[in-house]
Amino acid sequence: MLMQLQEVGEEVSVTLLTGRGAGNEGDQEDLLSQVAEEFEGSAVRFSYTISDDSSLHTRYIAADSGWKIILDRGLDIFQPFDRRDAFSLQNSVQDTRRCRAFEVTYLKYS
Repeated sequence: MLMQLQEVGEEVSVTLLTGRGAGNEGDQEDLLSQVAEEFEGSAVRFSYTISDDSSLHTRYIAADSGWKIILDRGLDIFQPFDRRDAFSLQNSVQDTRRCRAFEVTYLKYS
């Protein structure tokens, strides 16, 4: 989405702060590294930090424009589907995926 919305020649930085996954730390690190590699050479600068802080829970996006977007479910909004089915529309067309109930709150801060 960021790549589609940004102006030509504009760069955007995305920094993810996440906690350690329960029992899948190796997979988590590998998957986040893959995401970072996918953005290399693009106008989106993606970086991440895996925190040992066990109290880390709040899910939000903070923009340097002064907006904070609070995601009660995080980005895990889709109902499960078979990701291995190469012919499933849900794998290739996000609009066909069923969503779980969730709320988004927008705040303007200074």
